[in-house]
Amino acid sequence: MKFIILTIATVISLVTIISSANAMKCNGRIVSIGDAKSEIIAKCGEPFFQNIISVETEKDKYNNKIQSEEVVVEQMTYNQGPNTLLKILTFKGGNLINIENGDRVSGEEQNGFTASIGDSQAEIYAKYGEPFFRETISIESTKISSPHKENTQQLIEEKVEQWSYNLGPGTFLKILTFKSGELIKIENGTRQ
Repeated sequence: MKFIILTIATVISLVTIISSANAMKCNGRIVSIGDAKSEIIAKCGEPFFQNIISVETEKDKYNNKIQSEEVVVEQMTYNQGPNTLLKILTFKGGNLINIENGDRVSGEEQNGFTASIGDSQAEIYAKYGEPFFRETISIESTKISSPHKENTQQLIEEKVEQWSYNLGPGTFLKILTFKSGELIKIENGTRQ
């Protein structure tokens, strides 16, 4: 009997975790996969941070004519207050395709530099604010065959950006490189 109760409790916990990854509560309203960006802004307001991470171009050969369609992949991040997790929403073509949790919002000032490879731009922005210098350094293109359509190729253009932070006298300038909104490299610049 204990085994059955424990199994049922585990299943309920797993279902709750899985369903929460596909939805988020915002101002008493539910946001879920498939919602349009405009619906989410109407429910939740403007995001804390927003960025375009890539542009996908799909070329389809149909009746000896090449048709092309560009789709923007974008992320919006919501900060729901101290002691909550950042919510990172990914959109493709204006529709929500993924909801993931970011770092916990502490509400306290950061001491030192604690960024890690894999952090999102929104997580860095939440910790350190606007960088003193920011630039797009390249657009990396990758061609792939579409797994869903025959005779279709997809071109994915991913934005590579560098953000620079001056953390004060006696510290090294921090130069962060992001690809598609994810931190891929941390370098020290000159001592300030």
